[in-house]
Amino acid sequence: MLQKREWYKRVTTIPSTTTLRDMEGRQTDRVIHIVIDGVSHKFLDEVMPDSIKHLKKHGTWVDRCHTIWPSITGPAHTAMNSGTYAGTNGVTLPYVVNPEDGTIRQMNSLAESRAESIVEALFRQGLRSAGICGHMNRGMQYFVSEACIGHHAERVTDKAIKAIDDFDPDYLQIVYFAVDTVQHVYGVNTDDARESLLWVGEEISRLIEKEAGKRTTFVISADHGMVATTDSTNDLLAPLFKELGLTWHGYGRFALLWGDDPKSQLEKLEDGVSSDPKLSRVVQAVWSKDNELATLGARGESYGIGAILLQPSYSITSGSSGTYPGNHGGYTKDEILVPLIFSGAGVKENTKLDFAETVDIAPTICRLLGCEAPKDAEGRILDVFLETSDDLMAGESDSKRMETLGKLLG
Repeated sequence: MLQKREWYKRVTTIPSTTTLRDMEGRQTDRVIHIVIDGVSHKFLDEVMPDSIKHLKKHGTWVDRCHTIWPSITGPAHTAMNSGTYAGTNGVTLPYVVNPEDGTIRQMNSLAESRAESIVEALFRQGLRSAGICGHMNRGMQYFVSEACIGHHAERVTDKAIKAIDDFDPDYLQIVYFAVDTVQHVYGVNTDDARESLLWVGEEISRLIEKEAGKRTTFVISADHGMVATTDSTNDLLAPLFKELGLTWHGYGRFALLWGDDPKSQLEKLEDGVSSDPKLSRVVQAVWSKDNELATLGARGESYGIGAILLQPSYSITSGSSGTYPGNHGGYTKDEILVPLIFSGAGVKENTKLDFAETVDIAPTICRLLGCEAPKDAEGRILDVFLETSDDLMAGESDSKRMETLGKLLG
């Protein structure tokens, strides 16, 4: 029989990080960051599961939290997880199109992000992280992919509770994809969508119960919202693009544009839209690469010379982008304004903040855990802290940026 000497104990003991929970500046033992994929601020407010209502009442919530553009899962999650805009982290789109031959290259958010993730930042400072279904948060030491458990909310929660029991992470990110999937397939603001959100709410109740009496902070957020997309604009817009010599690719709620004379072609496109009642009814805006896209942090060659964005209910598609009853990617209130709630240890109760962006989430979570923000973070630290000190000073809100985003959003 094999003798299990001292070496056995050494290799079978999981290292503990509990000593770091007493470090100076730390406000909480654990942050549980719950991302409800595809849920707008408005939709959550209308349905408002009891569990989230409880967290909101006893926490700090944001009235107008803007996600990034494009409001698509890969770029939006990468921005939220790194505190950087798409032009900085390089995850600009779910896939990139070569305008010359139409070939498509899928983007890998984990491999291609140029920015340090919140998980990498915490690991660098001695903390450990776990993730359930958050496949765009690079560096997790404990991870269960949706490829293993699907979008089943109860299974997601089961795995999250197991992660707490087995690994005791400082930071746990849980992504519930169920509501996003249901809205894509069955439509926005339907009974099916409401039921799926209430189901997720029930699962969040289990997590709150699990952490009762502990020094835990909950963060509720979303990557983007969703709008109904019942009418295609392909037949309406394609002839105009051809007339102006523009190459285009539809991503569902917007189309990227390529051309040899960007300034002239975009001006003519705007004139063509404004002079045609049918087009002006369906088109929200024409944006240029160097103006609106740059303002939003959407920089990079993959964006072509600019984009055309659509009003709610309209879509524009090319091949793999597909057509769904519900979709996202545009810059309307229901796609861009998402929920953001901080609640629990170290957080002020019953407090409303007027404005935030999803790039502010990672820096704020890091500060709650007593750590520096990710190296490349462009977001600010939000004023959520119960205690006040020089170390916990929130970043000042940029009133000019608030005004600029408000104008773009209409």
